[in-house]
Amino acid sequence: MNEALPKNKLQVHYRVLQPGETETVWVAGTSAGDTVPERWPAWQWLSRFQWFPAGLEGEQLNRALMDELRRSHPTATEVVLERVTVIRQG
Repeated sequence: MNEALPKNKLQVHYRVLQPGETETVWVAGTSAGDTVPERWPAWQWLSRFQWFPAGLEGEQLNRALMDELRRSHPTATEVVLERVTVIRQG
């Protein structure tokens, strides 16, 4: 990024799904007291602070953030952008 351009400091909340990461979920069976543990994919909930060009808004900003998050988590099978908050405007 060009250092001369104004930037916004953002707080980015997102989640990633990594291959092989699982958690135990208890699933109810068909009869009373019949519960069985199953292994389901585990989402990692993350947040970070990020500087981004001030001119990016809306869908452009979302695309740029998703590209950056995918570069940061190259092995993730899914990346979901949850919320973006402007902390400081540049």
